[in-house]
Amino acid sequence: MKEEQFLRRVAGYSFAVMLLTICLTFALRYKEEYNIVMQERDATAQEELLYVEATPTILPEVTVYPVEQMTMDRHNTEEEVWEVWQMISPENMDVLMEQVSDRCVIIEKPVGTGVTWEVKENLPCYQISFTLRGAKENLHAASVFRMWDNLMYFGLPEAEELLKNFSVLSYEEENGVTSEVIMTFDKCYVPEVAEQEEYYIIHLKKYSEVYDKIVVLDAGHGGKDPGAGAENYRVKESDIALKLLLELKSLLEENTDINVFCTRTEDVYATLQERADLALGLEADLFISWHCNAAESKSRAGTEIIYNALQGTEDTFNSKAFAKLCLENLTTALGTKNRGLSDRQDLHIVRRATMPVVLVETAYLSNAKDLELLKDEEKLKAAAHAVYEAVLTAYERMEEN
Repeated sequence: MKEEQFLRRVAGYSFAVMLLTICLTFALRYKEEYNIVMQERDATAQEELLYVEATPTILPEVTVYPVEQMTMDRHNTEEEVWEVWQMISPENMDVLMEQVSDRCVIIEKPVGTGVTWEVKENLPCYQISFTLRGAKENLHAASVFRMWDNLMYFGLPEAEELLKNFSVLSYEEENGVTSEVIMTFDKCYVPEVAEQEEYYIIHLKKYSEVYDKIVVLDAGHGGKDPGAGAENYRVKESDIALKLLLELKSLLEENTDINVFCTRTEDVYATLQERADLALGLEADLFISWHCNAAESKSRAGTEIIYNALQGTEDTFNSKAFAKLCLENLTTALGTKNRGLSDRQDLHIVRRATMPVVLVETAYLSNAKDLELLKDEEKLKAAAHAVYEAVLTAYERMEEN
């Protein structure tokens, strides 16, 4: 009996030791993992601190100065003291006030001889990049000024500004410092650069103020997205759409005063948002997107036009009226079946368009007869010419209204 009790005690002690060992093991493992996590957090915090210290030109807020203030000044924040200077001398003040407006960006001219500048546009992204080469010093965020109600200011853009965001990148090259200012706006603007003794003034004009007539052409799909296909994709929707776009572009540019902008002119991919944004940002008069159709049924054939029923009113030239013109001209020119008009609010570029928009489903790649038509270069030229005539009629109707 005593021996049995002894064995039970030993077993109990063994079990207790085992539990204690397990608990200690988990505790040590947890402590090790906790230390690793804390080290990673400390490293991340240190990296963020180093990043902040290495980029002192990132300004925490908009800084505003009256135009009359032209002396050295200091801008105090809770954490940092930013040295700010006004680049406008009293002699140039009157000249500047005659040249600047609320629709411009003023960039400080860096020190250096032989400094050259270049301006480029990225229209679908509403961006303008201004690049300076050959300077002796960097540009930074405090070099990018704007005007508003007789005030000059720099820093992060306010909500009501045309300028929505910007970044400044400077780096050393053999011939000096290169600085690039990339600015994102609320829409597309035509940049006109005026170079002064101490600064550059980038005047911003809406495209609709510079050009009387604007048409945006879109070739559906492209690049990694070939769209529908036939003959084991030897015939691709993206290729046919691009041919139609280039033909229509050539007709409009050679024979009219219409300014044509394209979402793509080669086999590249553009997002639906970029396509729609281009037409919206340019405030285009008309928006035409070329496509080809396909269906499981090989007997289905013909031409269909998709439009935006919510665009415009009954007494104006609207998307539906433009779609009717295009459909009548296309079916007559190609001899295809008229499959009618379709309001498709589920299609991004159609739904977002605020101007008359048509998405042209030229013919069916899945139908043998339509496929031969789409492979015929002369037929594609006829299709482009049909829409070209529709565009001319559309402008006549819009002028009448």
